[in-house]
Amino acid sequence: MTASEPFRLTTAVDNNGCLRLAVHGDVDLWTARETERRLAAERDGHPCLVIDLSDVTFMGAAGATLLVRAQLQASTEGRRMTVVDGLDAHRVLEITGLLRMLDVVEAPFN
Repeated sequence: MTASEPFRLTTAVDNNGCLRLAVHGDVDLWTARETERRLAAERDGHPCLVIDLSDVTFMGAAGATLLVRAQLQASTEGRRMTVVDGLDAHRVLEITGLLRMLDVVEAPFN
């Protein structure tokens, strides 16, 4: 068994002013809260948000809740939100119906 990548968040702003938050490692109850805090701190001033899950190694129910909350907040603020799918996040997105509810794009799977 290989060790999971340590949890970390990285952010960048693209040419359109969209905030891109990339999640690396496991998304559990604690890391989902950390991700929500980071989004709250950095989303202002950006017309759109991209949450990149392509480097997620595990995602539980807290990750699904995080995405629903982020989508509701984005909608309330008039922001567009896109989720970049990942191999380990995909199953949760599929089971919860979030693949149909969110704007989800596939990451290039290696």
